[in-house]
Amino acid sequence: MAQVYRTSGSVLAADGTPLAGAYVTIKDASVQVPEIAVQTDANGRFELRLPQGTFLLRAYAGDRIIDAHITNSGEDGVDIVMRGAD
Repeated sequence: MAQVYRTSGSVLAADGTPLAGAYVTIKDASVQVPEIAVQTDANGRFELRLPQGTFLLRAYAGDRIIDAHITNSGEDGVDIVMRGAD
């Protein structure tokens, strides 16, 4: 398996409210990563370990679906914000 890097982020509603308990998944089924899906904590935060590359992340929170394309350039500590639309 390729080297993996820590990628963390937040899932927020359109108004900026953290979405606790949202599930964050990787939509690219060809990607082999240690965690396929994680759940956000009480502050809407999550952490994944991803290899270098570009990925489509999808967050599910109730009836909300939030997509975010991210690029992991091979550095630890990449931080992203997934914000829903109105």
